[in-house]
Order: sequence, then structure tokens, then C-alpha cells
Amino acid sequence: MMKTGKLLLIFVLLCTTIGCDDIIYLEDVEIPLVLGLDVDPNDPDQLIYYSSAPVFSKDAQKKYTVRKITAHSLEVAKNKIGGMSTGFLVGGKLQVILISKKLLQHKNVFPYLDVLYRSPKNETKALVAMVDGSIEEIMNADMKDKGILGVVIHDIIQTSFDQGITVCTRLLDFFHQMIDKRITPNLTELKMEDGEITVYGTALLNKEAKYSSSLNILESTLLLILRKETANQLPLSFSIPQDHQKNAEINLAVNHINYDIQSDYRDHRFQFTMNMALNADISERLFPYEIKSKQDQLERILTSQLDQEFNQIIHKIQAKQLDPMGLGVYAQAFQYPHWQKVKTHWGKELSKATIKVKPHIVIRDFGITF
Repeated sequence: MMKTGKLLLIFVLLCTTIGCDDIIYLEDVEIPLVLGLDVDPNDPDQLIYYSSAPVFSKDAQKKYTVRKITAHSLEVAKNKIGGMSTGFLVGGKLQVILISKKLLQHKNVFPYLDVLYRSPKNETKALVAMVDGSIEEIMNADMKDKGILGVVIHDIIQTSFDQGITVCTRLLDFFHQMIDKRITPNLTELKMEDGEITVYGTALLNKEAKYSSSLNILESTLLLILRKETANQLPLSFSIPQDHQKNAEINLAVNHINYDIQSDYRDHRFQFTMNMALNADISERLFPYEIKSKQDQLERILTSQLDQEFNQIIHKIQAKQLDPMGLGVYAQAFQYPHWQKVKTHWGKELSKATIKVKPHIVIRDFGITF
């Protein structure tokens, strides 16, 4: 019995020590967290690839290292980076992919990302964003008081999405948006402003993964509402006409939205009607107003302004023959025979569609008034 117990103990110890010889120390590896893609002004067939990886050495003064490689594919760039690295190159931890606006204006960027989808070791949850400006400037931004570049950019994008001022497109989301005929791709738009990495809104791409248009922060919030991405509180700003009042502005925090979306096909075009009941709280008011006695009037004014803003963004999107809202999902689900005929050029077909957005704002909380 004792002999059996000893053998069992030895077996357990052997199992728990398997793999100890394969220890890799952080000081001996390079883990890219940021990948950047930009055009090469000297060769249209080449791209400039950037990578940023944290430095774990105690002797290093900078928290991360930046590599800049010119190559015709990401795999070739990866091999070149491996030849420059002081440690073993480790993939699968990518946090952010930055693509320059110039590149998106001239090339279909989707094939250049192919290698990231091929290996199961790669991180498909990495956030994808467009940079309006220099990728190199962002990669070399001063992060002394902020932290590691990849983590900082990831947190900026994620926080902005949580606050309802931009979209959040992961690498896998971008893949689905490219192959799904019912929607067109869209990315977070970033820009360097006064030395700070700043979210500017949303970049809209066509089905060739080329840049088509941009939405500012307010328009990005409206896009999230149209896409029913309303899990988080969404901000809305309005200007109320007042006599002799310069700052007649009021800000709302939308907490919940009830939707009723209808689809039809009449007169050789698709018809969409989106009814929305928005429950909101007043987060800021910059002018005197008897809200309690004039609540119905205020709600009508705010609803009318929101209706105009929705119409403007719908016309802007239709003019570019895009569908970042994903209305193709409803067309396929409820008007399938008609959808089958136009699915290969859905953006063009949606530009001819009748889209009616009918919001209704209900103020639930006025906040503390003095």
C-alpha cells in the first residue's frame, strides 16, 4: 500500500513539473500590441508597417519600442521585424490596428490583413481604427504620463464607445462587415490633436474597404442609435431657440430606447420606418426654463430637432451608397425575394430607398433644480 502511495505521489509531482524547461521570460520576448499600416510615398506597391511593443527591461528608459518596416505584405514585414528584434517575437496579443486615411483612400486594405485571419494564434479581438493624419506621429506619441501605447489607444477607443461617441470595430467584426452583403464597414476615427490621441468620430468605408465619408461625434451617436447599439447611456445635445439668449443649450442622457422597425417594398423601392421612443434625463441646461410646466412643449421641440438630425445623417449615408446601419438585415429578413435581386449592389439600392426615422423623446428625470 505504501509503495502504491509513493508511486502515486511521484506521478503527481511529474505531472505538475511538465513544461518547466520551456519557461520564457518577458525580458526575452517582443510582444507587439499595436500594428500600423500606411502608404509608401515612394512606391505604390509597398506599404509602411509599424509595430509597437512594450519593453520589460529595467534598464530601458522608454516603455515601448517602435519598429518601421517597408514591405509589400504583412507576413514579409513580420519576418523583417523578427530580424530586428532583440527577443523572440510573440504574436496573439495585438490590441489595436491603425490604418491611415491615405491608405484607405487608395487601396483595398482587406487583403493586407489576410495573414491576421489565417492563424488561430492571432488576436481577432484587436480594435481597428482609421487615423486621419500620420501613423508615425501616433506611434511615437509621448506616453510618459499615460502608460503603454497599445493599452492607452485601446482604452481610448473602448471608453469612447462606452460613452456613445464612436463605433467599436474589432478585427473579427471588420471581417464580417466585409463579407456580409447586408452592411458596409465602419471604423473608429482617430487624430492627433495638441499632442493627444483623440477620437473624432466614425469613418465609413465602402465594400471595397476604401474610405468614403466620416461622421462627427454627434452623428456617430445617431448611428449607434440607428444600429440599436444602446446598451450604454448615450449623449444628445440640442440648442433651444430663446430670446436674447446666447447659450440656449440643453444636453440629454438617453437611458433606454424602445424600437419598432418596419420594412416594406413599394413602387420598386424598399421602404423602412423606424419608430423610436427615447427615455432621457436632462444632464445639463444652460438657460432658464420652466420644465415642469412646459415639459410637453420641450419634448416636442427636442423631438423635432432630433428628427431633422436623423434625416440629415440618413441623406448623407444614402448619398454615399452605404449602409452602416445594417438595414440590409431587415430587407433580407422581411423582403427576401426583392433582396435576392439587389444583394450584390445593396448600397446603391438603399440610396433609392425611403427611410423614415420617427423619434419621440420622453424626459424622465429633470435632475436637481435650483
